Amino acid sequence: MTVWIERYWKNIAVVIGFAVALWFLWPAPKVANLGSRGTSIIAFGDSLTAGYGASAGEDYPSRLSALIATPIINAGISGDTTESALARVDADVTPRDPRIVIVGLGGNDFLRGVAMARRSRTSARSFRKSTPPARWSSSSATASRA
Repeated sequence: MTVWIERYWKNIAVVIGFAVALWFLWPAPKVANLGSRGTSIIAFGDSLTAGYGASAGEDYPSRLSALIATPIINAGISGDTTESALARVDADVTPRDPRIVIVGLGGNDFLRGVAMARRSRTSARSFRKSTPPARWSSSSATASRA
């Protein structure tokens, strides 16, 4: 093996160098944010968002809020699946004037054996049709509106 490396190390270095250069020079896709008109940041999700098992103020929306010195509304409900969470988007997200929505769903779907492909299709379709323009940040393979 070392004989092979000694013989072709220059070729290997050229190929690796070319690959790195190509990676750096490849044009990145343009990302355009929607003109979010809302004013609030909402953490929307299941028990991880709600803070199940955490002490008061130790859930991630509270910690993030303290870190960025900006209020974050915690709209997490323990036990929510993607489908049950989507049923409450119109009640728990839309009326709160969202500018940014952080979505954390999928844990309960996994525990209950819900197929990821079904979860992704359901959530993406529902978010697009039921919510006003906002920036959606997703921590699972659900919807991403950015």
